[in-house]
Order: sequence, then C-alpha cells, then structure tokens
Amino acid sequence: MTATSFGKYIIYINIYWFLAGFALLGCVAEAKPGEGLVLMSGDLSHRFMVKTMTEPNAGAGKEKHSFASKAQLNLFRTDGDREWHVSLSTLDNSHLASSLKTLSREGTRILTVRDFQFVNLYGRWSLPDGTAVRIGRTQVPFLKFKSELLWDNDIYWDGFWLEHPARGLGRKAVWHGGAFEIHRDLRFRGDRLYVMGAMGQPKAGRTQLEWRIDRFQYGIDTAGWARTTAPGYRIVNGYVAAEWPSQVRVTFDWARNFLADGPGPLHRGGDAWNATLLLGRMKRAGRFQVISQYFQAGADAVPGNFVAYEKRNNMQGILLTMKYKLAPRVDIVASHLDWRRIEAAAGGDRRYRRWEWALNHSF
Repeated sequence: MTATSFGKYIIYINIYWFLAGFALLGCVAEAKPGEGLVLMSGDLSHRFMVKTMTEPNAGAGKEKHSFASKAQLNLFRTDGDREWHVSLSTLDNSHLASSLKTLSREGTRILTVRDFQFVNLYGRWSLPDGTAVRIGRTQVPFLKFKSELLWDNDIYWDGFWLEHPARGLGRKAVWHGGAFEIHRDLRFRGDRLYVMGAMGQPKAGRTQLEWRIDRFQYGIDTAGWARTTAPGYRIVNGYVAAEWPSQVRVTFDWARNFLADGPGPLHRGGDAWNATLLLGRMKRAGRFQVISQYFQAGADAVPGNFVAYEKRNNMQGILLTMKYKLAPRVDIVASHLDWRRIEAAAGGDRRYRRWEWALNHSF
C-alpha cells in the first residue's frame, strides 16, 4: 500500500467513525433497554499552579509560572458484541503537544471551538472465540498496560487494532497487533506505526501480575517530531507489574531502539526505562496515594514526542506524586519532577524541575 493510499484509507476510517459518533450521540436520549447501554462520563482538571525551573545548556536559568485546565467528555455504548467509544477533549491543536490548555501570567488567549478534538472515536467487535477488533481513533490501545516510554495520551493513533487469545501463555493472555497513523497535526498528515506482541494477567496467590512485550516499528519523518535524533526506530518494549492486596503496586517498563546511532556504553543512548512504586488506593474520601517514579531515556531510545514526561529524551530523574481524595469524585494532586541531562554531547537542557498542584473532578 502506498503512502497516499494508506493516508486516504485512514481518512475514510475517521470520516466513518466521525459519523458513527454523531449517530451514537443521537441515540443517547432514545436508547431503550433492549437497544444497548449508553454511559456518559467525563472529567475536569485544573492545574492551579505550575512552576518550572530550567537550566539551559548555556546562560542563566529560566523560571516560569502558569496554570492550565482540561475538560473531557466520554460516551460509551455497548450492544451485544459491539462497543462504541467517543471522547471529546480540549486540545492544543497547533502541534498536538498537550490536551491541557495552558495560560501564562501574560496569556490573553481565549478558548474556542477549535480547541476541542475527538481523542477517542472507535468501534470494537468481540467474536465468540475471544478475538477483538478495534477500528478508529484511540489514545492508548493497551489500556491498563500503559507504557510511560512509547506513547503519550496526547498523541493520537488512527487505524486498526486486533487481539486474539494466546493459548498456553497463561491467564488472560492475548496476541495483539495493529497498524496506525500517528499525527503531529490535525490535517491527517502523520506517520506510520506498526506494533505486534502479547500480554497477560496471571495471578500468584493473592498477587495480581501483568506482563506485556511488543515490537514497535515507526515509519516516521524524524524532522517532524521534537527530540527525534536516531536514524530510525525499531523498538522492543517490555512491561511487568505486580499488585498486592496491601495496596502496593510496582511496575517496570523498558525499551531499546535497535537502530540507535552511537548508543554509548552499555547501549545507554538506545535504552529507556521507568520504575514505579505506588502506595495506597483512593476508593473513598479521606484516602491518600503516593507514587514514586524513576525514569531514564537515552538520546536515541524513543521518539521524543512519545515520552509522557517533559523534556523527553537524554534525561533521567524522579517524579513524586501525592494524591488525596477530597470527595467520592474529587481529588487534589501535588507533584514534583526533577530531571538531569545524561550526556552533554547529545544536547538539551542541563536540568529541568517542575512543581504542580491540581484539582480533578470526574463524573
């Protein structure tokens, strides 16, 4: 399939699901018990204080204060073996860099209709043998098995996704694969991404385990994405997690780009990894949750825009987060991020720090 035909194919998919989404919206008020269940949910997030301090490669440090807000509405309909999911969210449509609308102290920009975009718009079919097919736009195909290294919720994948039970690989194991276009603007001009792998959810006594391994093949224009310096990206990504009834969860996420140029000692420039420790659950008001993460991404490990963290590649450091549930659907979050550059020769700021306070509401 040529690049032109592939692009047209993706456009047709999005037009189809755009219309299907409006059809779903029209069913909300008319749905009867026998026609399927329609669920509506959403979330509002306001980061009422964001402070960043950057130490550039040369010159004096920079300090910035801002605040940001995000709104998202979700509609979900299920009818037998079929599901439809529509999400409309605020979006910085100039470069798809963030779903948060940020205003600095001097900001004068006014939110408009153009700042909203469909971030999920897909249909899913489940077959009797356990096979599942998803077509359309999606944020994170892997759901709970989310990598902090290889995709961000603000990068949107338009295409085809398939899951099939993996017999003999343990509890809830499935093979999966997909072909997508990933977008750096809103004019259906993007780059190709192919992925295939497997994942599962075994149990060991009362301990819930998770695992996933995938091969990513990015056919991207490296000039179109920030901090993307490798000659190509053929990446293997592994993810494991364990969760105990004592409200402790540990995850480890690792990626290696086998096309990294000049990887350095121990393939450092082509490796990235993230380790996370989560303590506590917030199932009811008055409960705390603490999350501690250590992150490292080599200069050529992954495409820069796909890392969920600020400053992206050639950085290592920590992210500390504390959450407190004020009410059943309201929580307050405080976080601190501290990154340092790994290799001076690869460029980038020497150090980046951020302090953030947010109030979140879901419905």
